Amino acid sequence: MLVKKEPYYSRKKLLAVILAAVFLLISFFFSGRALADDPVNNGLNAAATIGLPNSPVNDIRLVAANILRYFLTFVGIIAVGMIIYGGYLWSVSGGDPDRINRAKKILKNAVIGLIVIISTFAIVTFIISLLTGGLPGGRPGGRKPPDPGRGIGVLGECSLESVYPEPGQKEVPRNTMIIITFKEEIKVDTIIKANGYIQDDGRIKIYTTDATNYLKEVKISTNDNKTFVLQPDNYLGSATEYITYTVYLSNDIKKKADNQGIFSNCRGDFFQWSFEVSNKLDLTPPQVLNQGVFPPPDNEPDVVNFGAAVAAQGKIEVNFQPRPFRAASITDVAPVNSSPAASVSNVNRNLNQNGPLKITVSADALTASLENTDSHNQLGTAVISGQAVSFSGFFTLTLTSGSFSAGQAWTMMANAAQISDEITVGSLKYSFIESAPASQQILMGASVNETAARITAQLNNHPDVTAAASGTEINLSARLAGSGGNNIFLGVSNTNIFTVTPLAGGTERAVTRTIKDKRDQPRNAVIQIDFNEAINPLTVSGAAGQVKDYIKVVDLTDPSVFLSGKFVLSNQYRTVEFVSDQPCGVNSCGEQIFCLPANSQLRVWLKAADLDDCNNCSTRSPYTTCVNAHCQNAAGENYPLSSSALNGLMDLAANSLDGNRTNGAQGPQSEYDENIKNTNLGDNYQWSFYTSAEIEISAPEIDALQPVHGQDNFPLAEAIKIDFNKLMMSSSLLTGERTISNGPSIFKHKYLNLWNFAGYGTGYWTAKQDLPLSAPDHSQVEIRHTELPALVSWRAQAGSGLKDIYQNCFVPVKGKYNSNDECEGNETEPSCCPKDNSDLERKNVGPGANCP
Repeated sequence: MLVKKEPYYSRKKLLAVILAAVFLLISFFFSGRALADDPVNNGLNAAATIGLPNSPVNDIRLVAANILRYFLTFVGIIAVGMIIYGGYLWSVSGGDPDRINRAKKILKNAVIGLIVIISTFAIVTFIISLLTGGLPGGRPGGRKPPDPGRGIGVLGECSLESVYPEPGQKEVPRNTMIIITFKEEIKVDTIIKANGYIQDDGRIKIYTTDATNYLKEVKISTNDNKTFVLQPDNYLGSATEYITYTVYLSNDIKKKADNQGIFSNCRGDFFQWSFEVSNKLDLTPPQVLNQGVFPPPDNEPDVVNFGAAVAAQGKIEVNFQPRPFRAASITDVAPVNSSPAASVSNVNRNLNQNGPLKITVSADALTASLENTDSHNQLGTAVISGQAVSFSGFFTLTLTSGSFSAGQAWTMMANAAQISDEITVGSLKYSFIESAPASQQILMGASVNETAARITAQLNNHPDVTAAASGTEINLSARLAGSGGNNIFLGVSNTNIFTVTPLAGGTERAVTRTIKDKRDQPRNAVIQIDFNEAINPLTVSGAAGQVKDYIKVVDLTDPSVFLSGKFVLSNQYRTVEFVSDQPCGVNSCGEQIFCLPANSQLRVWLKAADLDDCNNCSTRSPYTTCVNAHCQNAAGENYPLSSSALNGLMDLAANSLDGNRTNGAQGPQSEYDENIKNTNLGDNYQWSFYTSAEIEISAPEIDALQPVHGQDNFPLAEAIKIDFNKLMMSSSLLTGERTISNGPSIFKHKYLNLWNFAGYGTGYWTAKQDLPLSAPDHSQVEIRHTELPALVSWRAQAGSGLKDIYQNCFVPVKGKYNSNDECEGNETEPSCCPKDNSDLERKNVGPGANCP
């Protein structure tokens, strides 16, 4: 007997090979991950030692993982092919038992192989995600995390707006403060103790390697219950080495609105992030960036001259007497045979019937019919009511005496109404009549000239035009000068009777502007100040009255009064903006915009914080000499640390503002004026500019994207960049969404967002820079994020919640990234999404929708 041998590569051997490969890969991953916490030279950072950038894309572990995934994909294709082949053999077996058994065996082995491949693929994907930090969850343990954070998905997509230092940030100075900004107000006593320190029961932890050994001597402050500034009593880290710190926030921090945990509705119920503290102190005071203010300094107002607007002109010429309106009439009412006498009343003035008519009573004497006896057209039937019968739209026949009976009839003659010629001006229509004119009716004159005069008199009552007669000509002029008069409609029903010249020639008043220094800014501008580093929010954010001693805007017609509004800190705490509270219109998203005073000279003033006194100069090397109540070095430079009182602008190392950009701290002695640039003065900072009466209404558009839609192999830690064609309002560059009510309608406007469909969480936050730096006129917006899991597709979103510096909302359906007519946008679907992996094929989506 012949025995068929199993093929050399049996399914058992193939399964063993695949499982062995997976086991080796898992061992490799976990050994690499276990070593990642320790500063061991495992060769993975070799690129950096020769000056090349380290990239997670080139990590040998990820390369090996990707090779195995590609191999499994290839084997999976073979397995599917075997299933198809087995099915084919079965279909052509013709009932042969041997061929059917062979087909079954092929199908069975292929299905088993496919199950093994899918399982292996899932394991490899899990390991890659674990390696790249992409899996959500994980409570803080005893060891510091090797990646920027755990529970990181709540940053951006949920309760947290931003934190400082940023997740994974390097070279953080030891004397840094820590900032946490939530998206909604926090119940203060769940985060701050009565003595002004953090709640030290573990709901907030700042630690290095051991989560049970965390800092408790940390002051914490807020001025809006959303942004909290944490300042440790002692410097972080060490003077001799770099140390990684972790900050942990638990769900025991409660919302003010409902007393629920702040992370209750998030991906995880806590948040944790890490950053690296250097061995250095930050003794460099902060500065306003050069060219870092908007509106830019302007030393002289524009000269504006206005020419007179011109009213639109038109004309009507009366060639012949127009046809007047004559009401319809019914005459010669006569009974037929022995029918009783009758009369007609309530004749429709506009009746359009001519010729002989006849009314006949029906056989049951309940109704009567109306007929045109010339055309034999039946005009209708009416129900008899007593001695009258009314034909709707015609007239009423009433018996003089007696009652209706079957077969009775009456004849009469109908004279149709004569329709008047008409003149239409704007929305009003005028007709002609021979007597007793009503509103919008013109009494006929005895001659063409007299009729023209009466037309003129009537049109002079029109709200949009004035009229003047010259013989048979009527000259019209728009009441309001300007181009709007060109749109007033002028028409007639009979061009033989009237000759019309439409209204035209209206022009707006000519405005000539001579720019003397910088162009005066539209009054819906937002005032913006960019710093070279993060600023303490406690003295620069809040209502204008709350921070007026540290930052304010004044109209120089009365410098003693500050403008009302609010100051907002954004852009990772580097940008301060002032928004007025004086409403002046609505943008295209239905939100109110606010304006500065028109045709005014405004000044913005910032106060540097007081410098610390001579306390402990000996410990502040090289600032060891006390001069004029401040610690100074040998060059006569002051120690930049501000006093403990919050009385001016400072950075997050408490260094007072360097307003005059001398790279030193003079304190609030006097004002450095950006318009003059006198660096001999103190560190208070100010500049002035002029506003116009204009309002800028054009929407911002996207000029460029990085990465482009559908791009592969984008670096896992690189920020997503969006270039706009205008300066953007920094405080609108948020994450998540906002809801606004417009009458009965409620709309959601998206901000900047990042997500995937694989369920992986990532932390993301926003930043911006204005380009070009020499004369900023547009913004590059960034979505920064923690390192993304490899081999996962991501979606980035820029929504209509974003605004330009004039408070005009971004309209996603406009700009070069919507060049195809397929996505026009409409009232119910105002936004666009890419479709079919193409920038050109797009589709409309409704408010608040996510792109698929």
